[in-house]
Amino acid sequence: MINIFNKKTFQVAFVVVVTVVFIFFIQSHLDYLKKAASMSPLLIVAVISMDILSKACSGLKIKIVLKKFGIRLSFKEWYGLSSMSAYYNYFFSKSGTVLAATYVRKKYGFNYSKYAGFLMGDVATVVIASGVLGTVASLLWENFTKNSTHSIVVVSFFILFVMASLVFFIPKFRLPKRGIMTKINSAMDGWYSVKAKPDILVAMFFLNMAIIVIFAIRYYVLFRVFSDPVPFSICCLVSPLANLTQILSVVPSAYGLREAVMGGMTKLYDFGFVSGAIVSIIDRVIMMLVFFILGPLFTYMLMKKTGYDREDRRDAE
Repeated sequence: MINIFNKKTFQVAFVVVVTVVFIFFIQSHLDYLKKAASMSPLLIVAVISMDILSKACSGLKIKIVLKKFGIRLSFKEWYGLSSMSAYYNYFFSKSGTVLAATYVRKKYGFNYSKYAGFLMGDVATVVIASGVLGTVASLLWENFTKNSTHSIVVVSFFILFVMASLVFFIPKFRLPKRGIMTKINSAMDGWYSVKAKPDILVAMFFLNMAIIVIFAIRYYVLFRVFSDPVPFSICCLVSPLANLTQILSVVPSAYGLREAVMGGMTKLYDFGFVSGAIVSIIDRVIMMLVFFILGPLFTYMLMKKTGYDREDRRDAE
């Protein structure tokens, strides 16, 4: 009997439902699909190049952190881990992240607690970068367009910034050693070891800011394809939220959720829900073309000599 409360079952069912919704949604807006089909090859290459660049930024974060702990990754490894993570995250939420952690654990002995610390720092700096860019974009939108921005947006970005910043002031603590609390202690130990190297966090902040800006540029380019007059400042508002949705979501690669967030934001600023949702869908399709080529390629290149097997992949899922 299928357990409907099983995490994998829920994720698969959610993906199926969202895919059906996507199909009906696109059928109702075929004019957008026709415009997407007429995109020039040069423009598609430009968007793909930006996606490859964002994956390079993600890989550099892994490289910088491990280098501080005495591990030097080759280009094949740090870029490959980034591509592989993105690929497997499309199947089950965070499974690609677990695979990357398992790789560096098996090959270099980099323990899971330190990798968990890296992930905590990564999420914190993503939220801070999103809060900074979102607040600035909101203020620029109001200043240059003379249109009143929605106060809830500014307040939300500011709250994100403050809450993420508080993580850096958490004092050391130990929970009783039993059950999940043991894992929390281990993760916090990893976080303290990463926090003790502030230059890592600074580098992660700027790399995450670069990723968010690249997202915004991609969206801006795609909006131009559909002749939608969405300004770059709005793309800088949408991009942080779309990126956060993808990182924090329990659904594989925020499937459907990112489209809903983008559509909601463009509607909030009077550019229509359809515009934002369609651009997000097209962007996702292009991203998947990249992931489904580079992901399996780097998985084979990295895993064939590390003693990594299918059982590890099943455990990650």
